[in-house]
Amino acid sequence: MKPRVSRKLSFSFLPLLLAGLLACLGCIGATRLSARSHGPEGADIQKQELDLSFLQVGITRRDDVLSRLHSVDSGYSNPHLFWGRWSDSKWGYWVVVVGMGGGGAAGAGRNWHVHNLLVTFDEKGVMQEQKLIDNDRVLWRELHTRLADAPRLDLSQPMAIPLEGSYDYDTPVRLTISKDAIHVKHRKARRSCDISPLNVSRFQHWSTKGASPGTTCHVLKLAERTAAGKRVSFCAAPADVAAMVQYLREYGSPEMAWE
Repeated sequence: MKPRVSRKLSFSFLPLLLAGLLACLGCIGATRLSARSHGPEGADIQKQELDLSFLQVGITRRDDVLSRLHSVDSGYSNPHLFWGRWSDSKWGYWVVVVGMGGGGAAGAGRNWHVHNLLVTFDEKGVMQEQKLIDNDRVLWRELHTRLADAPRLDLSQPMAIPLEGSYDYDTPVRLTISKDAIHVKHRKARRSCDISPLNVSRFQHWSTKGASPGTTCHVLKLAERTAAGKRVSFCAAPADVAAMVQYLREYGSPEMAWE
């Protein structure tokens, strides 16, 4: 009679098995690198340009913030809020893969992390608060709250939301907002349509594209199906996404969910 091996015991060998396969087929590692930082436009930033020690509640003025932190300025214009955004990297990775037939491949790169600085000002342009946020999902919820006292958008004419490339065939090529509708321009003409801002039930952060401070991706989930479907995915520069957030605050449903 064959000896029985318990399921619990067999599962205990899985980590060893996977480690063995990794050793045979490839290796992944991390290494410390010299620190580098990039601004929203992709330009390198020097360490002194990220010195925040001058920020003081009740003392620092908006003009000083705009001048000294211009290299990380997201481009969003609001007299009550400065939004700085940058990415930094201190670690790199390397990968070596060995094929079954004896061939192989290798690659290396940097790990980047995006950071945000929100500084608020009173009516006189004097600093009231600062907050550092490293999680983009938390960032967009925070911005949604802070845009409550932002000057209203000027929609006397429709406003284009420039998109940062189209990452697949199923995404729009242009978004235009007006008081009554979001016009979705799609590659497929039959999927181009107008969507009421009241039809947007959820604003969802999707990703920071390539860990870049200059592009962030989102999804507008719709309560009712349209020619564009029940969701509109898009990537745009931070300032343009902030304009979309503000637009939905002003013209969207008060029950809209933000995440």
